[in-house]
Amino acid sequence: MIKTVYSQENGKFYAELPWEEDLSLTLTKERHATMHYGQEQALEISSSNELLEVSLASLDNVIRERNGRPLIRADRFLFARGSAQLNPQIREVLDEVVGTLKGFPEIKLRIEAHTDSRGNARTNLRLSDQRATAIRDYLIAQGIAAERLAETEGFGESQILNNCKDGVYCLEMLHQQNERYPMVVLNYDEL
Repeated sequence: MIKTVYSQENGKFYAELPWEEDLSLTLTKERHATMHYGQEQALEISSSNELLEVSLASLDNVIRERNGRPLIRADRFLFARGSAQLNPQIREVLDEVVGTLKGFPEIKLRIEAHTDSRGNARTNLRLSDQRATAIRDYLIAQGIAAERLAETEGFGESQILNNCKDGVYCLEMLHQQNERYPMVVLNYDEL
């Protein structure tokens, strides 16, 4: 440890550090992302007089509350019908989730999966379990520790959000409202 610096109330700080090739820097703030510069992310400073400007993501910007539950903010995505294979669009959204989880290394998640009502209820339950597992496995493959992904659960068609239940004719967009993949933050109150 070379130096510890605390920011002013507005978040600004100034620190003179001796230049070293293997210098690493960690920036932290309560309820904000932790940012590490060093081995994985290089400091892009070319001279000893250069300033480094950074901003830390706020927890409130990466988590939203829905139905009284804290969820990771992520763009909506859909699997191909009857499939648990991740497509490029799903991987792109999950890569953003990976960035959030790396910035907030204390977050623990529960990954849920819901299907629409088309098809057999038992098949939909199995498919939703496979999709939740595929999401978890992808996050782990991207470097997120398995113990942070504490739970996965597929609900199949048991929690339909609209009137598109078995035997009811619905437009595609209404069926798609029921297919969802919330990532619930289990330890939100501790963050």
